Amino acid sequence: MIQAAEREGVPLLREENLEKMIEKKMNIVENFVPKLVMSIGGSHANMGNDDEILTLSGGLHLPSGRENAGDGIIGRALSAGYPVFHFLNLHDLSLKYGIPYNSSPSKEMASQKSWFFSLLGVFLGGWVLFSHRRWMLFCGKKNGGEEK
Repeated sequence: MIQAAEREGVPLLREENLEKMIEKKMNIVENFVPKLVMSIGGSHANMGNDDEILTLSGGLHLPSGRENAGDGIIGRALSAGYPVFHFLNLHDLSLKYGIPYNSSPSKEMASQKSWFFSLLGVFLGGWVLFSHRRWMLFCGKKNGGEEK
């Protein structure tokens, strides 16, 4: 995985301990100043070591909330005034909101020929624009000889 990330130019965050990783991630958050922090899954740095984080439900959490969000990125982001969307237990969240979870990709829309239909749509749209008088481009004289 490290080699694949390096080959693709994707930076990896690595630190020697949990506290340094949390600090590194919080520095990124504070330098970026996001309107919302997304936490997907339950990484150790996102959740921290405080067992209270295990009682925090998935979903949107606002900084004004009274829940204990632990000592990881989630808790620190909330303490710093950032709202956090905590995606934990994605299966339950998907059931709650009716979003398919681990479903097979739809073969209906995926096709090797999709580029053909996309190109066909562009050409048909262009044909409609240029073949109907309402959309014609006027060049030169207009309205009884006035220069445009």
